[in-house]
Amino acid sequence: PVLACSDQEGLQAHATGPCLGHLSSEHLTALTLSLGKTLTLNMSRCNQCDNAHVIQGLLARADRIPTGQLRLVLNENMISYKDVESDRREFFRAFRNETVHSLNNIYAVSSNADMDTLDYCQKSLPLKIKLLNSAYKACPVENQPALVNEFYKKIHLTGECNHCCACMAMCPTGALSRDEECLEFSMFKCSACGLCVEFCPEQAIVITPVNEHMSHAPETCVGDAT
Repeated sequence: PVLACSDQEGLQAHATGPCLGHLSSEHLTALTLSLGKTLTLNMSRCNQCDNAHVIQGLLARADRIPTGQLRLVLNENMISYKDVESDRREFFRAFRNETVHSLNNIYAVSSNADMDTLDYCQKSLPLKIKLLNSAYKACPVENQPALVNEFYKKIHLTGECNHCCACMAMCPTGALSRDEECLEFSMFKCSACGLCVEFCPEQAIVITPVNEHMSHAPETCVGDAT
């Protein structure tokens, strides 16, 4: 399967989407896992575009893909492109799922959003976290630790924490919740945005990579000093 930019006409591709530079490591991981095949990004004209700076970013992101099923090609002659036969619809079925239908909305921002009245009581997961969690579920069990270590984060609370729960209130995804007197953390809801760190009045929060041996259940954070 070959994916190309929709702004460049005539490129060899089975499907197109907005600027390939919009694809994060999470999106690329979800795409490769949902397809179950090596995905080729046709970037043969990216260096002719005003957004040519995205090439280096994509190359760096490709190195983070635990599945290894991603090829970035800058010379179209290096692409093994073959039209999909009419009786072979696997590729198009995969591209009709939420993963690619969502590409056009990755960076969409509602024009009606009123940032002055943002309600932090309304928690929601960003699209790329939803895609990443879907990829985790689809990933073979033996490959899940590599996926977790690469993309997921955890938090530690130092002894300076006074249980004010400002972090929980500011967390936009609901990764932090309260259980009686303790805070609980779910790595599957954390986008590592850093708001909890920024708004902690005691500067008692540290975001760290996830250890592959940790439990994937909600983690009790209070008292977990670094």
